[in-house]
Amino acid sequence: MFKKILFILFVVFLVSCSKKSYDEGDLEYKKVCESKGYEWMEMYEMRNDTPISKTICFGCMVNGNHICTLQEFNELEPALK
Repeated sequence: MFKKILFILFVVFLVSCSKKSYDEGDLEYKKVCESKGYEWMEMYEMRNDTPISKTICFGCMVNGNHICTLQEFNELEPALK
């Protein structure tokens, strides 16, 4: 019985270590980003290849600018092309 419990705990441990907490972020924004040919990724928010935040977010990479929100993307993207 002890071996079964130990085995179950081991399997649970392995599963929890191997799971990625992968949240795609704002799916509407992701579709807009990718439809314009940009890359969707998770990283620090950046402007001109320089991090402007210590918070990691999903967002759109536009010419060295990682933009975290659709609203900012709509405001900044035309000028960054």
